[in-house]
Parts: sequence; C-alpha cells; structure tokens
Amino acid sequence: MWGERLIGIVLFGLVLTLALAAFSHKVPDSAGQFLSVQTRIFDSMRPYLIGFSMVLVVILLGLGQAKLALLGAGGAVLITVAMIVDYASRIAPQADTGDLSLVWFNMLETNDTSPETIADALRQADVDIIVLAEATPARSIPELMSDSHPYRLGCEDEDQNCGLLILSRVPLGTSRLRDLPSGRERFARVVIERPDRAPVHLLAVHMVKPWFAGFAGTEVEALEAALESETIPPTILIGDFNAAPWSRRMRHFEQNFGLEHARFPIGTWPAQAGALGLPIDHILLRGGTALADITPWGGDLGSNHRGLRASIALPQD
Repeated sequence: MWGERLIGIVLFGLVLTLALAAFSHKVPDSAGQFLSVQTRIFDSMRPYLIGFSMVLVVILLGLGQAKLALLGAGGAVLITVAMIVDYASRIAPQADTGDLSLVWFNMLETNDTSPETIADALRQADVDIIVLAEATPARSIPELMSDSHPYRLGCEDEDQNCGLLILSRVPLGTSRLRDLPSGRERFARVVIERPDRAPVHLLAVHMVKPWFAGFAGTEVEALEAALESETIPPTILIGDFNAAPWSRRMRHFEQNFGLEHARFPIGTWPAQAGALGLPIDHILLRGGTALADITPWGGDLGSNHRGLRASIALPQD
C-alpha cells in the first residue's frame, strides 16, 4: 500500500513539474492573482523544472515503474527541444568586431565592496559605457573615473538613493532618466552617436519581479511605450528584468518588439551559482545592431548578481 502511495505521489509531482515546465509561460497575468503569481515565479525556472522531473523519473525507475518513467523522460525531452527551438528563433545577429562596448552591473544596494575596487575593475573592463543599477554605493565612482568616463547620467542627488548610474567615455546625446513604481531612477533612455554609425537608442531598466502584481504591469507598459516605434531605430536594451529568456515577460518583449538575445544564456543570479544561475540580466538588440561578444562580469565584486560585458556592432549611418 505504501509503495503504491509513494508511486502516486512521485507521479503527481512529475506531472505537475512537467506541466509547469511546458505551460507556465503561457498563463496570462489576467488568469487570476494566485495562478498568475505562481506561474510567474516558475516560468523563469523552466530548465530547472525539467532537471527536477528527471530526478523523479529516476525515482520511478527505482520503484519499478519503467513505463511511467519512460513517458516522463519522453515528455521532458519534448519540452526541452521546444524550449531550445524557441530560444534559437530569437538569437541576435553576430559580428566579428564591435563599435560600442559596455558593462551592465546590478551592484546591489548593500554592496560593501569599496568604490575604489569597483572603479579599478571597471577601468580594467575597458568599455565605452558603464551602467550600474542599485548604484547608491557607487556615488563616488563618477569622480574616481572622471578622467576616463567624463559623461554621466543619474545618481546626482546626494539625499536620495540611486537607481541607475550611467558613465560614458563617449558623449551622451538626448537623455532621460525616470522613476518606476518600484523605485527611483530605474529607467534610462540615451541616444549614442558614433562616427559613421547610425544613432543608437540605449535603454537601461531595472524591473521589479514579474509576480509583484501591483507594480509589474505598470513597468511593462512603460517599457512597451519606449519600444514602440513605426520605424525601428537601432536599439540596445540592457537591464535586470528579473526574468529569464524563456519566461512570459521576456518572450513578450522579444516577440512583440523585435528584440533578440545572446546565442547562449548567461547565468547572472545568484552570483554564487556562476554559470548555473538564472539568466535574469540581459542585453537585447534590434534595428541592425549585432553582438560581437558577451561575457559575464563582476561576479566577485560583492553583488548577488553577475554583470555582463558586451561588444556591439552598430549599423552604418
């Protein structure tokens, strides 16, 4: 009797896990608060759910349920293939060399790594543009890097916490920094102009977790408004989206606004997990921009996120 109950429990867990892996990203936010919140939590974890389902398959094999285990393994394989095909359909164009280099780093509001250490690491990164999120601990970094990155946006009010801080060694064109419901200065839009290259729109955002229903919808609408355009300009969208590429949130932005991601996902959270972490920080491209290189960056600089360093090719003017 207990054996049959155990088989039933494992089988129920397997079916539920595979269902979440296969369909959690399909559940709309309008499906009701409980269901939408649960599926928004799980849709970024779909590969991990598939991995857990294989553990349950092995348990079923150990319980002598080979046919059920085979069905479960087959379902996991089909879901994996579907995810890979979906991910591959939105890979950004590749380039041999880049015209613009940048670092994105959510440095964590409570980061106690010294600004001097972070500034030294940023100098070694040798990039044109630096975008820091949760940048309150970075207040002194603009002064420390004024010789190499004299252009700045954000983090200028000494009496307020900082959201985004942008430092650049190339001039910043038309710029706008705005608040989001989840915090101050969490959304920036900058036009970057390089010689013989088309102007590029750089959007940087730090979005709230998608299951925070009170804020998430408003932030999605704000980013949608910035991305909407009758003619798509060269665009680089970077940020902490708190969502993986296979989640409903990221698939929505990519499918509806022509954005494309790196060839391979890069785990960024938690930093301690390294490559096995969730890829919730992204650099997305559209409008003729192409990705020459992208690597994780700053995993040892005191944040719970790894950052991203990228080199991007811009279309000719």
